[in-house]
Amino acid sequence: EHASKYVLFQDKDSWRLLTIPAQEDSREDKEKLPKEWCGLEGEELCKAIGCEGATFCHRNGFIAGFTSLEAATTALQMWDRWATP
Repeated sequence: EHASKYVLFQDKDSWRLLTIPAQEDSREDKEKLPKEWCGLEGEELCKAIGCEGATFCHRNGFIAGFTSLEAATTALQMWDRWATP
């Protein structure tokens, strides 16, 4: 079992945040992206996250896109804050 809950990687001229499955061959993720982000794009997503540069979050919460590494890392910080009780 891998300790990480996500992978952050560059995809051509953008950055992607991808959640990691709970188990190999599983479609269930260890942790979904915040439900408040799911299905949002552009300015709506930027407002929900609290940062500029967010482009989309899949409606099922397993992947999100960003225009820069800075935007992606800001989103990660916000995700950690939302996930911490």
